[in-house]
Amino acid sequence: MTELATGRPSVATVRKLTQAQRSKQRLLLEAVRRGCPAAEPAFTLLAEVEHTEPRLVAKLLDLPQLGLWAVEGLARLRRGETPDPGYLNAVAAVAAIRAHRPCDLPGDPLLLPGVGRWADGRWTPVPRLTLAGDGLELRLAVDALDPRFAVFGDRLTPGPAELETLRARLAEAWHLLVRLDRRAAAALAAGVRTLVPLREPGAGASSGWAWGTVALYVPPDPVRLAEALLHEFQHLVLGAVDDLAPLTSPADTSRRYVPWRADPRPVAGVLQGCYAFLAVTAFWRRIVRTGPPPGRRQEAETEYARWREATHATAEALAEGPGLTPAGEQFARGIARRIRPWLAEPLPPESVRQAETLRHAHHERWRLTQE
Repeated sequence: MTELATGRPSVATVRKLTQAQRSKQRLLLEAVRRGCPAAEPAFTLLAEVEHTEPRLVAKLLDLPQLGLWAVEGLARLRRGETPDPGYLNAVAAVAAIRAHRPCDLPGDPLLLPGVGRWADGRWTPVPRLTLAGDGLELRLAVDALDPRFAVFGDRLTPGPAELETLRARLAEAWHLLVRLDRRAAAALAAGVRTLVPLREPGAGASSGWAWGTVALYVPPDPVRLAEALLHEFQHLVLGAVDDLAPLTSPADTSRRYVPWRADPRPVAGVLQGCYAFLAVTAFWRRIVRTGPPPGRRQEAETEYARWREATHATAEALAEGPGLTPAGEQFARGIARRIRPWLAEPLPPESVRQAETLRHAHHERWRLTQE
C-alpha cells in the first residue's frame, strides 16, 4: 500500500489492480444478466465461444466501454427500464466472428465494439498505435467511434492525416516520459490501453467504470501531453484502489476549495486531485532536475514551485480534517510525506514569486465566486 499511497505504483501493482477491475466488470455484467432476460442470447453465445476461445472472450469482456454499458444497464434496471441488449449482441458478434462461428449481425449502421463501425457502405476501423521509447512500448486503441465514450465529452474521430498527427504527438510525449521517469511510464503502459481523443483544448477525463481508458485533448506540446497522460492515469489508479478499500466517508458531504479547480470539491474529489497533482509535481520536478527543453526553464521551475506547495498544503489539510477513512488518511499523508522534502529544494526567486502569484490569483478568483 505504501507505493500506492505515495503515487509510485509498480507494474506488478498495476497488474493486480487490473485483475481487480476485471473481477468488478464481471460482477457488473452478471448483475445485468440476472435482470435482463433479453440479453441472455448474447451471454449464451459468449459462454459458448469461451469454451474453445477463453482468451478471446476474456479480452472482449475487458473492454472498458463494456463496463460503461453495464453501469448504464444497471441504472436502467433501477428505474424499472430494460437495458439495451443490442450493444452486448455486438460484443458477442465480435466473439463469434473471431472464433469463426455463425452469428446474426444488425444492419447498417453496425458498431463492433473495439473493432470498428460500418456505416453508409463504409468501414471505419478502431486505430491501434504502438509507441516505442527506449525499449518500452505503449499500446493504445484510439477509439472515438464507440457511443459509450460520449460520457467523456466531444470526441475527435481522426481521419488518416489527423491520426498521423496524433501518432507523432503521442510518440514524442512517450519518448519524453520514458526518458524522465521509466518507472512511471512502465506503470502507465501496464494500465492504459484506450485513448479517447477529445476536441476541446485542455480537456481530460477518466471513469471508474472504464478501467484502462483516458480521454483527453492531444496537444502539440509533448511536455503538456505527457503531463496530461500521467494526470489521468493517476485518477484511474486511485479509483481502482477506492474500489478495494474505500478512501472517503459517504457521510461527509462538505465541499472544499482546491487550488486547481474553480468549483469547490467533495472530499473524494479533493483526494483525487491531490493524487493527480502529486504526479504532476513529480513530473515537473524531474524536468527541472534533468534539464528543461530550450526556452522552458522558467516555465518548468514555476510549475514545480506552484504544484509542490499547493499539493502539499492541500494533502496535509485533507489528512487533518474529516471525511477520510483510515485508508484515505494513509493516502493523504503519503502524498504530503513524499512532497515534503521537495519543499526545501532551491528554485530561483523569480519562479517562486510567479508561482505564489498564480496560487494567490486562483484563490482570489475562487473566493469572489463564493461571495
